[in-house]
Amino acid sequence: FYNSGGTASTVHARLNHISEQLWLKDDDRIGQKIGLKMDTFMNTTYVTILYIINIYIIINADDPLDIILNSLALEFVETLDEVISDSAWWDGKKRWIRAGAVEIVLQNTLKASCLKSAIKFSEEFNIPDRVVSAMCNHHPTLFCDKAVAAEDVKNPQLMNKNELIKSRCVDIALRTRNLKALQEYKKSAVYFSSLEAMFRPCFPWVRNGGLFERHFMYRTWTRWNQVLYYAPVPDLDTLFERDENNKYVLSWHLKNIVHSVDKPFANFDDNEESTTWRFVRTYFKVVLLVDFIEHVVSSWRRSRLLRIPFHILNGLLTWIAYIVQLVFPIIASAIFVELLIEMRHDYIIPFYETYEGNDSLWFTS
Repeated sequence: FYNSGGTASTVHARLNHISEQLWLKDDDRIGQKIGLKMDTFMNTTYVTILYIINIYIIINADDPLDIILNSLALEFVETLDEVISDSAWWDGKKRWIRAGAVEIVLQNTLKASCLKSAIKFSEEFNIPDRVVSAMCNHHPTLFCDKAVAAEDVKNPQLMNKNELIKSRCVDIALRTRNLKALQEYKKSAVYFSSLEAMFRPCFPWVRNGGLFERHFMYRTWTRWNQVLYYAPVPDLDTLFERDENNKYVLSWHLKNIVHSVDKPFANFDDNEESTTWRFVRTYFKVVLLVDFIEHVVSSWRRSRLLRIPFHILNGLLTWIAYIVQLVFPIIASAIFVELLIEMRHDYIIPFYETYEGNDSLWFTS
């Protein structure tokens, strides 16, 4: 639960936190949305429900063998997915999990929503929106253009030496119908599962080439070449100066530039807090519905009304997942206390009264 909340310092928690940010910005895919919520549910509510069932079986079972077998069965169900994912035949080299991790980091870094909107791109990179739109031929989605990407990928002028050689080898292999050479020089589509490969004729994102070709439509190199160096760059004389050996070093004036509320640094937070406190703060924001209200208000202010029902559903499921973690220890403690009381009335008190009324038993014992 500590990792699923995205507040710990582990890789799992950090990836969950990035996925949550992508979900809030609506920059992730539908599969990532479902995967994030399933990960939270499976590592919180699902495990807790299994433990509650296990406790119920232990309390109501009469045969000790039934208790052991039922507990082992539930333990097997809980660890089944972990055992499968750790097995050698599933993904021995962790290629899929690395690809998924790299994808969400790229999505969080590239800011796909900015690459589809001239206004957002202008605000992010300080380039006039009319200039960006003109450089992209006034395309409504700017750099996201599948037709231009397909042409630019095959353009020899935009390839390096190795890419050019492979491209020519692929053309020769196609003309000569040399399948072995085609397999060697052309990248084959890689799919996450056999189900994805089975339905590739039906879904356009599958036809693009599987897992590693999901951002193919952003390879519009001709447009990137026009915009790449148009953004203003800082004056190097304000950043560097020469020392006594006539070598460039960082300017001493940079020490006077500090982070402030009026001029904040990007990606900087001077209020560093421990992971434990961040976890507690995040937990109570979710349980007290503060997080849910902030997300709904944010979508309302940005006129993204279609996301409000999803925020309501997600807020409900997340609240259940978090509140179960609080209720379960209380239920477990109450059951334990009740068992102690029953044992006292059924065994300890009768045993004490029996020996108290028979002094000879006390003596022989």
